[in-house]
Amino acid sequence: MSTPTPAPKPAVTCHVLNTATGKPAPGIPCTLSRFLKLDDGTPSSSSFEVARALTNDDGRVAQWETRQKGAAGRLVVEEGFTYKIRFETWEYFGGETFFPYVEVVFTVKDAAQHYHIPLLLAPYSYTTYRGS
Repeated sequence: MSTPTPAPKPAVTCHVLNTATGKPAPGIPCTLSRFLKLDDGTPSSSSFEVARALTNDDGRVAQWETRQKGAAGRLVVEEGFTYKIRFETWEYFGGETFFPYVEVVFTVKDAAQHYHIPLLLAPYSYTTYRGS
């Protein structure tokens, strides 16, 4: 009997934890966008939406909804481009937050790598880092 092969991870994943409760943050709308480049190759201030998702019961984005997909239906990111994930936090906290949304901006240096963006969130603070 063979072991089933797990589905490949999307190129970008995220995980939101509510540090005030010590629990995952489900139902947060997330938008992944890519910045355009200026003539010198640096990111411009203009971006366009690549994908959307809601965090699941575990506070994770398991699957992005996108029209821009690569091989086998996976989300693909392009090397050398800067991206952002916008987390819509206002509704999650019922308007009782200092941050109506959080944007995490990052650059894809190697498109073959996986980019995991954890967000540790509370009504009056947040932090993030590059996960694995």
